[in-house]
Amino acid sequence: MCATETGGTDSRSTRSASRRSLGLALIFATSAIWIISSFLSAFLVSAHDDRKAAVHPFLLTYLATSLFSLFIPMLWVKKKLGNMLHGTPMSSGPCRQGAHRSEHAGSLRSSFDGIETTVHSMDPIAARKLALHAAAWCVPLWFTAQWTFNVSLSLTSVTSNTILSSTSSLFTFFLSILLLGEVFSSRKLVAIIACIAGVALVTLSDSKSTASASSIQGDMMALLAAAVYAGYTVVMRKCMPGEEAEQHVALFFGYVGLISTVALAP
Repeated sequence: MCATETGGTDSRSTRSASRRSLGLALIFATSAIWIISSFLSAFLVSAHDDRKAAVHPFLLTYLATSLFSLFIPMLWVKKKLGNMLHGTPMSSGPCRQGAHRSEHAGSLRSSFDGIETTVHSMDPIAARKLALHAAAWCVPLWFTAQWTFNVSLSLTSVTSNTILSSTSSLFTFFLSILLLGEVFSSRKLVAIIACIAGVALVTLSDSKSTASASSIQGDMMALLAAAVYAGYTVVMRKCMPGEEAEQHVALFFGYVGLISTVALAP
């Protein structure tokens, strides 16, 4: 009995360590992709003496966000292929239908006055409703954050933009305390102070550059993008809590792309 319990604990610890390692690896990969895309975006939206900007920041944001809508047909194809390979699960009959009704009734409780959502177990219909509702709340924040980020790239350096955009963790922390009940700690306070010091140094450096007015405007837009992105992150987490909701992030972004494509067409 004890050996079984010990084995189960070791197995959970191993899975937890593996998930943490995978998470860190994905963070580093995301950072690398973010930096590369920032240089590419800066090239596209910045005007130089010998050429005009290739694309307006709003249009670039619209095109990039609209591509998320491709997740919807991709998920549909994935589901169909899965059914073909493993067999279509039974979806009819009174027992099955009754189970679906019961799952749906207890799976989702939402009150978007306070943007509260509780997820226990989701059937596909509840998952789609949850993802769509969350996307409707997050689209304005997501699009504004990406647009101001691209505007910043047209006004300041990629280095300044990247450093200032990383302050989203600072804004996320404060919003998490207010909306998610995050616990404040001394270590987090030290990190916040270091973050603020970094922002001050970057802004001071840009204020002494030859194009100081443009650079400072770009820095302010980068900070605005970081703040709005933090709001998007917290609202998304509030709307889609729990590991089961995390399984439907691709569907969420698919709806973000679809809503943006329809509602924000230039």
